[in-house]
Amino acid sequence: MKIKRAELFQASSPLMFQAKTKDLSLDDLDVISDTFPVELNVDRAGSDLNVKGQVVVNLRETCDRCLTPFDMPMEVTFQLLLTEKESLLSGEQVTDIHLFPVSQHEFDFGPTIRDAILLERSMKHICREDCKGLCPRCGTNLNVKACNCEKDEIDERWAPLKELSSFKTE
Repeated sequence: MKIKRAELFQASSPLMFQAKTKDLSLDDLDVISDTFPVELNVDRAGSDLNVKGQVVVNLRETCDRCLTPFDMPMEVTFQLLLTEKESLLSGEQVTDIHLFPVSQHEFDFGPTIRDAILLERSMKHICREDCKGLCPRCGTNLNVKACNCEKDEIDERWAPLKELSSFKTE
């Protein structure tokens, strides 16, 4: 998603775009729509641009507890500084500062948007907070129906621990 330099420097209101899923290399994610909205708010400070962005994307995830697919809407924000000053990049590499020299006529926001989506995505995907998951014995989805498996059965390797819980100190 490349934006021309002139558009960025002349922006007086939020810039609205439609990002294409295929252009952002989001093949490893199941994005529900082929396009999604991107809003960029650009604040100019001399030759520097402070860009605050917001992306709204819907992903299709699989619940880690019950293995049911579900839609997960995400509102992702990011911020970066585009500068002509190489001195701001010296020392430790800061990921939200990008060199944007005068000779560069456009800036590709694609990698920034992709990284923001991947970083905002949760590591654990749960379809709902009260998801009961699957029965570990028979595999029944406990959100749909109850199973008839024995609940009190204990693995005999853990039986000595049950004796410890009944141990009383004086």
